[in-house]
Amino acid sequence: MAITRKYNVAERSDYADINCHLWQGTNVKSHAHDDYFEINVFTEGEAITRLNNQEFSVKRGDVIIMAPLTFHEINSVGISAHYNIAIRAEYFTAILSSKPFLQNELKDGFMVFSLSSPTLAFILSKIPLVDNEQTSSSITLCEAIIYAVLSDAIQHVSGENGNKNKITYYVKDAISKIDNGKYVDKTVSQIIITYPVSPPSFIFYFKKITNKTPKDYLTEKKLTHAKNLLLTTSMSILEISLAVGFESMSHFIKVFKSKYDFTPLALRKNAEKNGKIFAKDIIVTSI
Repeated sequence: MAITRKYNVAERSDYADINCHLWQGTNVKSHAHDDYFEINVFTEGEAITRLNNQEFSVKRGDVIIMAPLTFHEINSVGISAHYNIAIRAEYFTAILSSKPFLQNELKDGFMVFSLSSPTLAFILSKIPLVDNEQTSSSITLCEAIIYAVLSDAIQHVSGENGNKNKITYYVKDAISKIDNGKYVDKTVSQIIITYPVSPPSFIFYFKKITNKTPKDYLTEKKLTHAKNLLLTTSMSILEISLAVGFESMSHFIKVFKSKYDFTPLALRKNAEKNGKIFAKDIIVTSI
């Protein structure tokens, strides 16, 4: 079968941290990369792979994570395919910095393991979407696949406590992205669907970690971000409400006033009156 390589819109030089594409009719000659990690998720059939002169049989549902300078080749057994994700070394090393046990597992250059059925189903559902979304969304979907793979890698390394570790890993990742503003325009449902975890489990562990429901935690972060935008930018109230993911400006104003006892416009006017408009990290105690 002829080798075909299907690229998607995520593979762009201006998004060099992550490139992802589908290999079909897989036959890959031995090679290595010095500048990026590589993840192969086998989506169809079987193949024989050689990793630093060690041979492995892989099939649908298996995954390989390879560090830079890992020599690898793939020889298809009949019809096979795999999803290939190349991740810039500096970017992936930053991800692994909080996961020393995975760093240790990759000390020999690679990991080979099988994905859980839910994770494989999750990844297979996301692959077609990467090709159909805009570039920025495609990158986010590729990241979702990466974190799904790493979650199962944690389970693989952790043994019998893996499932609990896997769920808390996802929840902590969501909390981190909420905190850094990446999910500030999302709803709780949009966040949960990014992870292969049931909503009840996600909510349970979220509350266990934060002592707050995902909705309350996310709303608090949205309002904090909105307050910073009010005080540090010239964006309109409408623009800010949309930027933090509210469906309407009136709902944003209502929630904001309920939280702070003053409206967004009152906050901005008070800051202007005191000559503090566009000053970062202003904390308003009363208006």
